[in-house]
Amino acid sequence: YDMLPPICEKLGIDIPELYLQLDVNPNSYTSGDTKPFIVVTSGLFETIPEELIPTVLAHECGHIACHHVLYSTMGSILLGGASSALRYAIPYGSIATMPLEIAFFYWMRCSELSADRAASIITSPEVVASTMARLSGGPKSITSQIDLKEWASQADEYDKIQNNGLWNKTLQLAVIAGLDHPFSAVRVREILKWGESEQYRMIKNGGTMDIPSGRTCPRCGSAVEDGWRFCRNCGAPLNS
Repeated sequence: YDMLPPICEKLGIDIPELYLQLDVNPNSYTSGDTKPFIVVTSGLFETIPEELIPTVLAHECGHIACHHVLYSTMGSILLGGASSALRYAIPYGSIATMPLEIAFFYWMRCSELSADRAASIITSPEVVASTMARLSGGPKSITSQIDLKEWASQADEYDKIQNNGLWNKTLQLAVIAGLDHPFSAVRVREILKWGESEQYRMIKNGGTMDIPSGRTCPRCGSAVEDGWRFCRNCGAPLNS
């Protein structure tokens, strides 16, 4: 719990309640909105060393800072209600909600990448990637020696396969359509790539980014790009 205050201060959020769940599976998650809380399992402490626990907490705090819990809860409720209503109204009604479900799970996967970025601001992209390696399974003696860049290259091979024709793309969509987390190799590649960006360097140095469009969100002040109808940080509608 003593690891939380400095993380929350840096991310600009209130300190959430923290719970320990007795579960052999290594996991952590965030729930609640007006009073968000974080849960970590006992199995987490058996899987990763203590020095990587702040990275896990920072990832969960990133979800809180981005209000992901509110949006994911709303999406689950809306999709669940729509699917149930259509199921009784028309035969195979749940098929009608499939595009919405695919879009929702795509957003969920993107939210994990955003939380990874929040964690890398607190620690570093390399530490975030190392934490993912530990959580991907296997004894500490193996996961502590993984070549992260070599592992990330698997994501490049994955991209080549999914972009090799319509059939492969269809198979890839069928595999990931219902996943709420990206593949670990993809997450590792994306966070290491972001760590080499000018945006990451500016944030770590306490500077500000130049905004090519010159526009910011009227609600949260985040940079917005031309063509956006809604702010991708807070969801506020934008004037065209």
